[in-house]
Amino acid sequence: MDISKLPAPKAYPILGHLPLLWKDFKNVQTYFEKWVKERKGICRLWLAILDFVLVSDSSAAASLFDGESPEVTPERGIGCKSFEMLLGNISSQSFFSTSNQRLWRDIRVAITPCFSSHEELKSQHTVFLNKLRGLAKDLADQERKDGKGKDAGSIAVDLAPAIRRFALESTIESLFDTPVTWESSAAAATTTPSSSSSSTPTVTPVRGVEMLEDLNVIMHEATLQLQNPIRRLAYEFPLTQLFWTPARTAATSSRRFRSAVHQLVQQKVWDGNRRRSAAAKAAEAKQQEASSAAALRKANENNSMPLWKCLKQYRIANTAHIPTANQLTTEVVSFLVLAAVPTAEALIWTLHHLVQHPEWQDKLSSEIVSALASSSSNVSSSLFSSSASSSTSSTPSTASAALMASTAAADIGRLRSLPLLNALLDESLRLTNPMALALMRTTKRPITILGYNLPSDCTIWPLMRAIHTDAEIWGGADKSEAKALEFRPERWLQMAADQKKAEKEGERKEEEEGKKEKKDDEEEKKKGKKDKDKEEDKEKEKEEEEEEEEEEEEEEEEEEKPYIPTALSPPCCSAVAGVTNAPTAFIPFGRGVKSCPGQALAQDVLRSAVAMFVVRFKLEGKKEEEGEVEEGMMTRLIKLDVALHPKAY
Repeated sequence: MDISKLPAPKAYPILGHLPLLWKDFKNVQTYFEKWVKERKGICRLWLAILDFVLVSDSSAAASLFDGESPEVTPERGIGCKSFEMLLGNISSQSFFSTSNQRLWRDIRVAITPCFSSHEELKSQHTVFLNKLRGLAKDLADQERKDGKGKDAGSIAVDLAPAIRRFALESTIESLFDTPVTWESSAAAATTTPSSSSSSTPTVTPVRGVEMLEDLNVIMHEATLQLQNPIRRLAYEFPLTQLFWTPARTAATSSRRFRSAVHQLVQQKVWDGNRRRSAAAKAAEAKQQEASSAAALRKANENNSMPLWKCLKQYRIANTAHIPTANQLTTEVVSFLVLAAVPTAEALIWTLHHLVQHPEWQDKLSSEIVSALASSSSNVSSSLFSSSASSSTSSTPSTASAALMASTAAADIGRLRSLPLLNALLDESLRLTNPMALALMRTTKRPITILGYNLPSDCTIWPLMRAIHTDAEIWGGADKSEAKALEFRPERWLQMAADQKKAEKEGERKEEEEGKKEKKDDEEEKKKGKKDKDKEEDKEKEKEEEEEEEEEEEEEEEEEEKPYIPTALSPPCCSAVAGVTNAPTAFIPFGRGVKSCPGQALAQDVLRSAVAMFVVRFKLEGKKEEEGEVEEGMMTRLIKLDVALHPKAY
């Protein structure tokens, strides 16, 4: 079938649906969702030379994310493609973007220890906790009476830049054991180096200021290119960067960002230069010691597999060759961006929801303090310690780092079981997922979706936010669109209660059946062998008849219900304690074999960060004010202006 026959808004010749978006390019996601919902879960999107099939039906999306499906292959979103192009066309090599399944599988196997080892996850999470306490301390130390706060004792601040800085620094240090400096290059150039009798060269730490600025410029340009495909086409011409200032600025930021990552790769990951001097090797060891993550791993070196070690051991498929520094730079760029940025944006959106719904701050604070205070450990020793070091403090000793890791592991274990906290995070990820436009699939052969036959090489775009707000699933009993769009974490608690009720009902029925069978056995023992044989024959015939009737009823029910692939049926990635049977229409970290490999760490970081904020601060802001939203490679809230009121805890 030609996809031009799919339901779609009225299109213009040559330009397709572009003229419909020109009036409001900043809200393209809203238009996409409206069009696909009006056409019952599937429609065509035609943007000049680009052609897509939009999907918002959860059962259809589930089949597309099936890792065992031979009909589709994972693809990047338009925003991701623009981002990769801006970073030097990394799509052919990157783990997150390559269409070479062998390459993807080999890298996935290589990095698995980093994201699956309990000890490694504990070390990584402890690094994030240490930076969180530093962030809280920096915020609390700010001037209370600067004229910007709403009243005495409040701190007026834009939390978004601080959170993005925290996420980038924590990601670099936890995954690569490399310190980050927040001095600008100009300030560092004027700093007089300290004299030392040793001839060991000094290893330059990652410069966070320039790296974060360049990353923001690149992501903003990728967003503009998603909103205006003509801009993307213009950028591909070589002369554009010479005469067009935005293109030249983006290209400069791209080169600088990639150069910084390349330097990190050469120092930590690349093992190709085997002729390094003893001084260089000593400098590398010194750099590792400068990272608090390294101190946290010292006590358990055998089980330590940070990402840089995993990539260092990776070998190219079929050749066993060591990857070049440029190849590894491509991988590290992908991991840095897709680990630091979505985590930061998800936290910003969650805090925004807490500002808009302040009653949840009190609920969470009470739940968290009660859970941690009831434990045998000191509540202030992990999440809420005001004596913890800031992000620029010295490295902890091995003994104190091990104690910190042990306490953090115990605290995160308790946070994982808190229903209100997990319900809030699930609801935030449902409504405002940062990666809402990043998922695509390409058909490898003709397939049928929702009754439509699609050809091979067709790009299908599942709209995550449309799936997450499908009124058929999230709209309650009356399937209300308004209820599906409401921020209502209670829905997850109700789902947990319903599931628990269903499980108890199942246990009750099993118990009754067991009692009945026991009673029947006792009666049979009293009868003679002949009567027993006759009874067994009758029972067997009855059971066969009942099984046939049940099979016929199940077949009739299956014909009425939409098909949902069993491989993607629950458990869902909901974090709420007790909810393992949530709808398949909840995919905040993707689904299938190409789901996010670091989702466990990301969820733990979000729990800890939200817990720290609601326990240490009261957040206030303007009600019903969303602020400037950027919808591109990721859905970002540019600013989060709040007034922080420190609490006594």
